[in-house]
Amino acid sequence: ASASATTHATTYAATHPEFFALRPDGTRTVGDRGQHSSQRCYSNEAGFQEHLRLIGRAIAGEDVAALFNVPATMPNARYIYWWPNDGFAGCSCPDCLRLTDAGAPANAVYARLVWDYALRLSRAVAERWPDRVLKVPLYQNYGAIPASTVVPANIALNVVRFGSGRFPAAYLKEPAYWQDAIDDIDALNARSSRKLWLWVHYPHSPRI
Repeated sequence: ASASATTHATTYAATHPEFFALRPDGTRTVGDRGQHSSQRCYSNEAGFQEHLRLIGRAIAGEDVAALFNVPATMPNARYIYWWPNDGFAGCSCPDCLRLTDAGAPANAVYARLVWDYALRLSRAVAERWPDRVLKVPLYQNYGAIPASTVVPANIALNVVRFGSGRFPAAYLKEPAYWQDAIDDIDALNARSSRKLWLWVHYPHSPRI
C-alpha cells in the first residue's frame, strides 16, 4: 500500500516517533520541516507491521483512505502499491545505515535499504494476499536494483526514468539518450517476470 509517510506523520508522530527516519541530529522526520520532511524508518519492525495492518484494513473494506497518499494508491483487487515519500534522504539509525551505501552511484545510495523493505513486503503479500501484485518503484536514490536481488514474481516494477533524473523527456529525441533508455529498460525487463510500468513526467518537462 502506498501509505503516505505524510499521513503517517499526522497519525503516528506523537505516539510512535520510532516509525520515522532518524536525522543525524537525533530528531525524527515527522513532517516538521516542510512537505517532504516526513519519512519512514524502513528497518523498524513495528512500523512494518503497522503498514501490513493498514493494507489488511484497506483490503477488508475499512475506510482508511486518509492514510494513503491519494485514493488511486489504495489497494485494489489486483495491486498493492508502495512508494516512499518524495525526497527520501535515508535514516541514520544503525540498522538503516547498515543498508545504506553513501559512496554508491546516485541511484543506488538507498537501493539496498528500500529493496530490503520491498522484499519483506513481497513475502508478506505472498503469504496474506497471494492473489495480489506488489508495485515497487525505482526512483531517485533507490532507482537501481541491487545486483544480488532476485525480483520476486509478485512484484511489478514501477520505473521512473523519463522526465526526471537520468532521462529528461526532452532529450529522448537524441539517439544516444534514446538508446541508453532502451538499454536500461531491456536490462530491467530481463530481471522482472512482469511487464514494467513506466512513470512519465513529460508534462512537467521541456517540450520536445
